[in-house]
Amino acid sequence: MILDVPGIDAVYVGPGDLGMSIGLPLAVDREEPEILGHYETILRACERRGIQAGLHTATAAYATRMMRLGFRLVVLASDSGLMMRAATAEVLSMREARQAHAAEVERLSGQSGAG
Repeated sequence: MILDVPGIDAVYVGPGDLGMSIGLPLAVDREEPEILGHYETILRACERRGIQAGLHTATAAYATRMMRLGFRLVVLASDSGLMMRAATAEVLSMREARQAHAAEVERLSGQSGAG
């Protein structure tokens, strides 16, 4: 087992890679029972050897849950994922502002024609 290689201090689990290796689709914050079972197996094996276990996560809520489960190195998202979320939030905010502006223009133009 790789955990028995001398000098190994930590392992890092890529949930997407782990899932795909057992025939599941690519995902990060996984809830499949078989994945959670693998996490528990990995954590127990690391604990027996004094090795720290790490995991890639996508959200703070999932990262917190995994820390409580026993992962000590928890990476929250990726730079591209965080940028994508921020860009999506900004675009949605702009769409809402545009709709509000269009409604205000419609309201005002209805008032000016009524007098």
